[in-house]
Amino acid sequence: MKRRKAVLLFGLIGLTLFLAVLAGALFLFDPFADARNELTSAVAIGMTESEVRAALGEPQFEYSAADAPEDYYVSGYSHRKRAISNKVHVYVTGEPICYVWYDSSNRVEDYFVGGS
Repeated sequence: MKRRKAVLLFGLIGLTLFLAVLAGALFLFDPFADARNELTSAVAIGMTESEVRAALGEPQFEYSAADAPEDYYVSGYSHRKRAISNKVHVYVTGEPICYVWYDSSNRVEDYFVGGS
């Protein structure tokens, strides 16, 4: 009986160590870091809508303040809760997702890049 408890204890310790190492590896290795950095560097506050479209292409979703649903966020992805002052474009390229909010002059006033 003592041997069985010892084996179970060492098994639990081993499993705990394995999970800790795995979690650390996932924290250090972000498979979407390059894509996130690419999107983040492609958009800047003050850019025009046409500059953003030239950099990112056509958005998958486009909402104006007047016609956007209350919960316009894409399900399953992270987002920043934010009201739409003029319009927002949502770019979903798999991983990551990018929200770009425009002011009344159609210039970027805010953006968010996040994962699922």
